[in-house]
Amino acid sequence: MLKFFFTAFALLVMMPAAHATQTAYFSAMDDLPVMQGMVEQPADTVIFDKPAGRIVEFSARTAEQPRAVLAFYGSALPPLGWKPVKKGVFVRAHEKLKMDFAAAAGETLVRFTLTPDGKGE
Repeated sequence: MLKFFFTAFALLVMMPAAHATQTAYFSAMDDLPVMQGMVEQPADTVIFDKPAGRIVEFSARTAEQPRAVLAFYGSALPPLGWKPVKKGVFVRAHEKLKMDFAAAAGETLVRFTLTPDGKGE
């Protein structure tokens, strides 16, 4: 019985830590992880579903420089099936994900565009 209580206590103590490290995903694209410190800009989101595939445009702000964002997604996307085509462009199946960067009020604005063209640019 003591072992049961110890195990239950250990699980309760560890649950908040496990929950805190869970990966967040963009609301516009629920299989694209949000880089830590990045804030999605829901007002910038546009989604179209077409017979040829989906078109999704959305953005996020971060204090990180573009090279840090590219490094994060360069390591996070390949395990999810995305292949890098060139700097800031990834393909998976028949889709292309492109990242563009702009400076905005001392932060970096990252614009993500998903299109049905999986051939890259």
